[in-house]
Amino acid sequence: MISAATLTKADVLLQWIEGVSSWERTKAMVSGLIKLQHKILGQTQESEPMEEASVAIFKNIQDVQFGEIVRRLQSGIDIGRKNQLRKLSPFLDPKGLLRVGGRVHHAKDLSNELRHPIIIPKGHIANLLVRETHLLVGHLGQQSMIASLRVQYRIIADTSLVKRVIRECVHCKKYQGKVIDQYMAALPPDRLKSDLPPFTNTGVDMFGPFQVSRGRNQIDRYGLVFSCLSSRAIHLEVVYDKTTDSFVQSLRRFIARRGQVRVMRSDNGTNLVGAERELKKLLKQLDQSEVSREMELKNIQWIFNPPYAHHYGGVWEREIRTVRKVMAGLLNEQSRSLTDESLNTLMCEVEAILNSRPLTPCSDDPLDLEAITPNHLLLLKSGPSFPPGLFEQSDVYARKRWKQVQYLADLFWTRWKREYLGLLMQRQKWTKVKRNVQVGDLVLLVTEKTPRYRWPLARVVEVCKSEDDLVRKVFVKTSSGRYFRPVSQLIMVLEGNGNEGNENDPANN
Repeated sequence: MISAATLTKADVLLQWIEGVSSWERTKAMVSGLIKLQHKILGQTQESEPMEEASVAIFKNIQDVQFGEIVRRLQSGIDIGRKNQLRKLSPFLDPKGLLRVGGRVHHAKDLSNELRHPIIIPKGHIANLLVRETHLLVGHLGQQSMIASLRVQYRIIADTSLVKRVIRECVHCKKYQGKVIDQYMAALPPDRLKSDLPPFTNTGVDMFGPFQVSRGRNQIDRYGLVFSCLSSRAIHLEVVYDKTTDSFVQSLRRFIARRGQVRVMRSDNGTNLVGAERELKKLLKQLDQSEVSREMELKNIQWIFNPPYAHHYGGVWEREIRTVRKVMAGLLNEQSRSLTDESLNTLMCEVEAILNSRPLTPCSDDPLDLEAITPNHLLLLKSGPSFPPGLFEQSDVYARKRWKQVQYLADLFWTRWKREYLGLLMQRQKWTKVKRNVQVGDLVLLVTEKTPRYRWPLARVVEVCKSEDDLVRKVFVKTSSGRYFRPVSQLIMVLEGNGNEGNENDPANN
């Protein structure tokens, strides 16, 4: 039999409702229990069932957390100077609830709940009240929620609780959550190798288009930037149309002029992926004994960045912006529209300007060496920083020219190690190790060409760990397919338990 003591005994009711996830459902369950109790005891229910349920719940949690304070107030004893509720001047209302006394009890035009809100301790019930308020205010921010809560309740440490509820809200994550970031990775080995010919390790990307005149028509042309990952030298080529064949032709011109390439890095553009596929197919079909010049292409290791991972190609992305800036200045000097010939000339001029840029900070001290530039390695022209050394006059452009060339190249790499590499050590952002994305996590997949409310939900199905055991690339599954993405294109919605999604996965809906 359910007795009245069952509802008033501390902990019993709270343990019973601990697993309920909604404030309205909690009140409904307790209300049903009260109705059953009145029916069994043959009593008449005088107040509203939901209101009586709220009073029963609040009295229980106050008895558990503030039992000593309640007993002192019932006995007319001061609660003590060091009590945590001292500043709230608590008192017991006629129903036995602990309320805030405060200093505004003379504001008769305000409701009693607003003048004397119920004191709610931290715990499950406080969490339910904050969640309900978060829904009622339309997922607004922290201050709006606190203002709405304090109309009826005074929750202990409500600020931290409100922040946590907002942080864990799935709806808020979908519309306001930030993309995932991870501790910045170490630079790849091909960016740190010295004593190699320029463009041995190269990054490549396309930019444009540029309008050129052909008769009475305007035709689009594109630029192709090759960036040496070590010396930061660049090489520019004109691509005559945005196709795989045109890209392959530009690549062949680049290799013919700059020499063998070992590592080629690029974004995951359609034309660049097609170029690698075309080259591999070409190499399989060609007779290597007849076309020895194509043998060089076989040794190229082509590394594609994950789709939409622009920061992976920061080296050449930054240089493309510089190319655009220099080209804009040079194009302003053109009194006539561009032609193919003038565009090629313009590309060569931009290339020369950018290869003259300093790689290290410039000093105002006349005794310091001038800053090294990519041209010091490409052109091997001596300057204040490249003294000619002990050479005879006949060595300069004679049979022993290679000695001076070797000396200048060695001097460039010596200064490159001493002055330039130190600039790459510092991490400008992403300096903290974060939780690794795990299989089973529910995420929002950022798609740059669609508005945020249309970004699809996805489930992480596979992770790719780096050498430092951190996850920066993952495979995700949406309702439309499986995708390879960097974590910077994901927004965490719900952390999973490390298992793959099932048939009822929301990412499949």
